[in-house]
Amino acid sequence: MILFLVIVPLLALLTPILAVILVKKNKKHKAEIDALTASNIALSNQLSECQEKLAQALREHSEPERKVAPVWQYEKLRSVILNTDKMKETADSVAKEKIDDVIAMTKDARDAK
Repeated sequence: MILFLVIVPLLALLTPILAVILVKKNKKHKAEIDALTASNIALSNQLSECQEKLAQALREHSEPERKVAPVWQYEKLRSVILNTDKMKETADSVAKEKIDDVIAMTKDARDAK
């Protein structure tokens, strides 16, 4: 009972002090939350700007590649044509050799008769 009589007045005296401390901490936390919110907004804006710059850089980088693509296709086509020309020349020379061989064999056969 004596303990109850001591604790109740002590709590009654400490309540305003604890309330003041709680209000001060609440204000401090609110200020910190406001600062973090402002920082978050600033960082979000920076992120948006960086994303826009990145998108612009990607567009600028891909534009020359799109313009150069026909040149690469032309180079591939030219390479194929040159290879085809070489194959044709090789086939012509082989055919000429075969024809010359056949002509020579025909001449030999005529001479043998």
